Amino acid sequence: MRNNSNTYKDSMEMDANAIWLSLLDHGTLSIEEVGKVTNLEESSIYLALGWLTRENEIQIFEEHDILYVELHHSISEMFYGK
Repeated sequence: MRNNSNTYKDSMEMDANAIWLSLLDHGTLSIEEVGKVTNLEESSIYLALGWLTRENEIQIFEEHDILYVELHHSISEMFYGK
């Protein structure tokens, strides 16, 4: 059972990385757009978004009843600390 746990954790981490890279490339995306860009299943998207939220990498917001996600830090903040 413990071995499966590591597999799920590794999978979540890879999915989170795929979403992070997609947000870096595309900017703000709706949850639906995240799915289209990454080809991840809905449950995997939400698990990965939880991971990224816990790591303070993203922010999620709602606009007109649609959930959107974006990177918490801009590129200049990541590289230049601004």
